[in-house]
Amino acid sequence: SIRSSLDGQGKSGAGVFARALCFVVVGIGSASRARSWCSIYEHHLGRNRGSRGTRCAAAASFRPGALIEDSLDTSLAPRLRAAISVVTEAGKLTKSLQARVVAGGLDAQKEDDSVVTVGDFAAQALVLSRLALEFPDDGFIAEEASEGLRSQPELLAEVLKIVTSASDGAVASEQELCAAIDLAAKGSVGQFTWVLDPIDGTRGFKNGEQYCIGLGLLDRGSPVLGVLGCPNDHSEHGRLFFAVRGAGAHAATPLLAAEGVDFKESRIQVSSRASASENIPHAILLEGRFTDHARNNRVQKALGSTTTPLRLDSMVKYGRLAAGE
Repeated sequence: SIRSSLDGQGKSGAGVFARALCFVVVGIGSASRARSWCSIYEHHLGRNRGSRGTRCAAAASFRPGALIEDSLDTSLAPRLRAAISVVTEAGKLTKSLQARVVAGGLDAQKEDDSVVTVGDFAAQALVLSRLALEFPDDGFIAEEASEGLRSQPELLAEVLKIVTSASDGAVASEQELCAAIDLAAKGSVGQFTWVLDPIDGTRGFKNGEQYCIGLGLLDRGSPVLGVLGCPNDHSEHGRLFFAVRGAGAHAATPLLAAEGVDFKESRIQVSSRASASENIPHAILLEGRFTDHARNNRVQKALGSTTTPLRLDSMVKYGRLAAGE
């Protein structure tokens, strides 16, 4: 219901499911075990460590999520680690492709007339192939299928080149590429099912703006883990949101490692009820592509808010909401 109130009628299929799943998990995670902002922990690696290069190496050696792994059971801890790793990889990959996609010529039309880019195919192949290798018994639901790619030989060849390089040769043929993409058709099997939107916010991605990689995990149909990789959020180096049911929600920067940029990881939570009541006149409405703007205008007027709505493509807005921003 929250997602509906924010976005109105969105696209159907795995993309919406992944979006709702990640929002629910991050939202529940940020609300669970709510603590005051004074208790948020923050880690700045590499302070007082000498050279910039040493600081960078120290930051790179710290893994987002490592601090909560010990509190997770033996089935969730490795899946959180894998999810953060593959979403980070996909974030780096898609970020490296964004300028080329903005320039045009690296996308295709799907049967429903929506656009799918080389980044969608490449990210899905990379993420699903990695997860299937580590968790072969898990199920998968994702947005894209290789059918549209097979009918465009030039695009297929380009995606293969990109994924072969990104996967260090693990996906090295057209057959392996299409098989990796089509793991999405495996559906829900066994205890765990991964739900992926390889690029949420295609319009933002194509315009050089906000987008994210959304990955969620279901345990017998119930959402238990969510990761959002947002390459353009917070700064040019991006931000990672992740949450596990019962272990809270967290944000880590940077998503994309950069020399001289310290690693930071913080526990996040939605705004407190008292804070929200005091600041309603300054509330910022979050709007997306499918938002009913007329309805939002009525809501804003009823709240007495005079701020300009924040219009963002993708689930980035849900991460910001979960962080109380």
